[in-house]
Amino acid sequence: MRYLTVLVSGILLAGCVPSEGSGLTLHDIALYNYDGNTLYGYFYGEPTTLEFGGRGLELTEGTSDGPLAVPSALLVNGEPYLAETLPGFEAPPVEVERVRLSTEISLVARTATGPVVYYDGNRWFTLAETTEAGFDVLVRPRERIGGLRGVGELTAEEARTLQRAFEARGPITVAALSPRTPQRRVGGISNYRSTALFVQQDIETSTTSAAPPVQEVRWEIVASGNQAVTGEGRQFSIATSQSGLVRLWNQAYGSRLTPPPLPDIDFRRESVVAMFLGTQPTGGYGIGVREVTLEDNEVYVTVDITEPGPNSITTQAFTNPWILVRVGRPDISVAWFRSAGNRDLIGVAR
Repeated sequence: MRYLTVLVSGILLAGCVPSEGSGLTLHDIALYNYDGNTLYGYFYGEPTTLEFGGRGLELTEGTSDGPLAVPSALLVNGEPYLAETLPGFEAPPVEVERVRLSTEISLVARTATGPVVYYDGNRWFTLAETTEAGFDVLVRPRERIGGLRGVGELTAEEARTLQRAFEARGPITVAALSPRTPQRRVGGISNYRSTALFVQQDIETSTTSAAPPVQEVRWEIVASGNQAVTGEGRQFSIATSQSGLVRLWNQAYGSRLTPPPLPDIDFRRESVVAMFLGTQPTGGYGIGVREVTLEDNEVYVTVDITEPGPNSITTQAFTNPWILVRVGRPDISVAWFRSAGNRDLIGVAR
């Protein structure tokens, strides 16, 4: 992909005077490499009118469709924001690659950044809280609660809006940059915020292998099935006590009037890890375990997830596949799940 040379934008709204109202907030959110490079201006406060470049801006209450429409923002001439095109980058300020045969991520930063976060198609992870120019390291993703909250100056509502839009694109990396455009000076704006985000939508897998020391762990499938009682999404769990095992057993067999007896687990020497695939539209889905290993003192469960083929004959009813695995390690605090096919991280149990 060819990036345009970054130029300092001189976008100003000088001399914009509201005809009524006051106490407006303007948040400029610059999105780079996301459907082009665009500065989105979101106005908050009381409805009013502004003069901008010889044309009027009417700020009104209302709702608008579109993935980047923030519900509480005022409409700008009926649109969810005021948009301006920005110059792009000669080279991406941040580049991320998955590392083959590893759960680590290669992170390169050509400029200082704030948080760099990663969505793997299922969960959000933190790759770095900050970086400096020349940052080039292998990082282990840390699960992030709250998605884009805390990135730049995004409010919780703005974070949710962008998060939903980004998640629709699949695996994606978002890096907070220092704003590259000057403050837009608008008469009557009492509060101005600015956030700049660089988005990497194509996450490649590097040809370099990072192979940490691997120790095989004793493991055994305790039970599996396809009628668990869980929601639509994948779930990953650990049981390190009898009460935890009862909870997992009830999830696995909750659709049965009489579940089978609990397995005999010695929690002084072992734990149980579980994966629930979530509600599926038909039969033919399943989970298998390829191996369980200990890497850098953390447990990794490599799983095969099967799906019905286009010509498969399957049960035409909802299913919810699951698997419980006995692992020969007591008091497991975290277990990472990865795909047997490409070794990509697919989830984590804590």
